[in-house]
Amino acid sequence: MRGRPVPALLIVCFIALAIPGAASAHGLHGEAQTIPGFIWLGVRHMIGGWDHVLFIAGIVLLAREARLAAKLISVFVLGHSVTLLLATLAGWQINANVVDAVIAASVAYIGLRILRGRPTVWAPTVLTIFAFGLVHGLGLSTRVQTITLPEGGALVARILAFNVGVEIGQLIALSILVGIGFLVTRDDRATTRAVRATAIALVAIGVVAGTALSFAAVKPDDSQAADVFRATCSKKPYSAPRSLGGGHPDRAFYPPGEGPPASDLVHVLGDGYVIVMYRIDLPDAQQSVLADWADRTPGVVAAPAKVQAPNELEAITAEAVLTCNGVDTRRLAAFREQWLVTRRNP
Repeated sequence: MRGRPVPALLIVCFIALAIPGAASAHGLHGEAQTIPGFIWLGVRHMIGGWDHVLFIAGIVLLAREARLAAKLISVFVLGHSVTLLLATLAGWQINANVVDAVIAASVAYIGLRILRGRPTVWAPTVLTIFAFGLVHGLGLSTRVQTITLPEGGALVARILAFNVGVEIGQLIALSILVGIGFLVTRDDRATTRAVRATAIALVAIGVVAGTALSFAAVKPDDSQAADVFRATCSKKPYSAPRSLGGGHPDRAFYPPGEGPPASDLVHVLGDGYVIVMYRIDLPDAQQSVLADWADRTPGVVAAPAKVQAPNELEAITAEAVLTCNGVDTRRLAAFREQWLVTRRNP
């Protein structure tokens, strides 16, 4: 590839603009438990991550040779690997729109850098690529924390597996771009025109997406009120006691000082319900969010814990318990959905 850039990125740019919602944060869809499952999750996320793909493809165009491109991409990979691991272990959760706005700015930056030509001194460019890698890693961490995660060494192993999947997806995307690039361009004049057009498209996409995401980051969204609380959660196996009686609770949410008989909770666990036990001193705002979520979610009963637990909340099924330091309805919904999938596919 030495001396011959890959301008196929132009095609990807137009595809990115054509995809509905391309300027919004691409979420992490699905759940995973095993290490292979987290690898596949990373691959899927990378293939669907237009911003990440455009940035690394822009790096290839800027480098114009395989060895230099590999070094620059390694710097980028180091940056996003560091923040992916540290932010997930520390439970840092950043506004996804803010992160995506900065990532969109990275796409615009790489386009401008290509238009200016290859730098004579690479150090500032390398540091900038590393800094953008750190931001990309925060975005990856924010998304991976939306799914149910284990604790301890198992958590580290799965974060690393997810990162491996991201790199595999990155290699797949780059291979496709390189292949299309060699098919599209046959002469130097076509290559020069395509590279310039691609760089302009990168700048346009970065500016438009960054502007849209910046507005989304500062605009209040009342429809997401149930998700304003973020919590760090961990999951472990659980074996529900055998039901010796009991019935169904008469409501989905019980305020502090009230609650159904323990036998009723054991009974509905056997029926496939999700039981959410919360501390009686849970802040009123979080109680309100939990009550709203329980009332509109089938198969859920939320009640105050009889014994004051060290954690704010525990969600329990017949086979697993999710422990959280606060109310995060995204995590609760993902935990419930995973339980429903397990029940459908025993």
